[in-house]
Amino acid sequence: MPSHRKFTRRFWPNTLSWRLLLPVIVTLVMAGAYIWTTIESVAQERRDEVVNTVRHASETFQGFPPKERFTEQFLLTATTAPIQQMAIVESGGRTVLSSLRPENGSAYLREDALKFDPPSIYSPTLLVSEENIILWQPIDYPAHNNSWLMVTATLQHINQWRLKTLAAGFAMYGLVCSVVLIIMGYTVHQSVKVVRDSARFADTITSNPNSELNLPRASEELNHLIDALNRISKHWGHRQQLSEQANTHLRLHKAVIDLHSAVFITNGSGRIEYVNQHFCIASGYEERELLGKSIGILNSGHHDDHYFKNLWRTLALGRVWQGALCNRNKVGEHYWVQCTIAPIKDHLDRPCQYIALQTRASVETLTQEVAAAK
Repeated sequence: MPSHRKFTRRFWPNTLSWRLLLPVIVTLVMAGAYIWTTIESVAQERRDEVVNTVRHASETFQGFPPKERFTEQFLLTATTAPIQQMAIVESGGRTVLSSLRPENGSAYLREDALKFDPPSIYSPTLLVSEENIILWQPIDYPAHNNSWLMVTATLQHINQWRLKTLAAGFAMYGLVCSVVLIIMGYTVHQSVKVVRDSARFADTITSNPNSELNLPRASEELNHLIDALNRISKHWGHRQQLSEQANTHLRLHKAVIDLHSAVFITNGSGRIEYVNQHFCIASGYEERELLGKSIGILNSGHHDDHYFKNLWRTLALGRVWQGALCNRNKVGEHYWVQCTIAPIKDHLDRPCQYIALQTRASVETLTQEVAAAK
């Protein structure tokens, strides 16, 4: 068996309901993953926009004009969303100038001296965390060598948007999944019910022909299945009726033949498998004494080998043999019969059984037929 078939048989569900529902469940899971990755991608893009805003704000102060305009531009830049705080920090960490923009407010200068911890290497440094972004930018501030421009931007609004969007998205996703699964579950349940009822109906067709499968209309394919089973049931009922009629006729024919003829059936080797009562009376044997015995038990020795070779050659060719036979009964007496033997063929068109009908006749008539056959 190919490996992919082994894999399918091991991991693919066996029941029809799961085979129908599993692709839907996988599709819904993939849709949920797509929603998650899309929201995360948009959130990341917004974080990148904040980083670019911070970088742009720091570049504004490169080679900035004299100090008297510095404060004005400083406050103007600090007001730009989402920048939360800006500060000019000496190399030792002491604040020279700082601003703070409260939420939904304008930036203002702080007079208190704050203490920060600038990077040890005097080069642009960007620090990103879940809550905020901090950029340390070297700046040439008058009277303060090796100063730093610190720009801080908050990411809380992005995180809040992300959580709200995820909550709303997955709430809608959960609602859609529930509706889809309920509809699919009901549809699959109805379809599987139709299939199971059809299977039970098919099991009872032979014992209850002409019955009709009455189920609610389902999909087009299942409706075809229901109609096909009903046609089979009617056809089987008609066949059974014909069979009963044929059996009745056969029993009548058998009864008539049993009254008129001695009948026996042998297998392909010539051993007796069936005898009727008329045959037992004619031969003098009881049925149990004949069954399983060779038909040669009736050989009287009157006919030569050529006569029997002609008989078996005719039967081997699949033809009917007719002629006279002199039999010997149980007590050794000879009696003449007019005999008709017909082969019964198997599916390969070869004789597998033989059925014979014998009727008593006068010795003179049968002796003439034997002489003519020779």
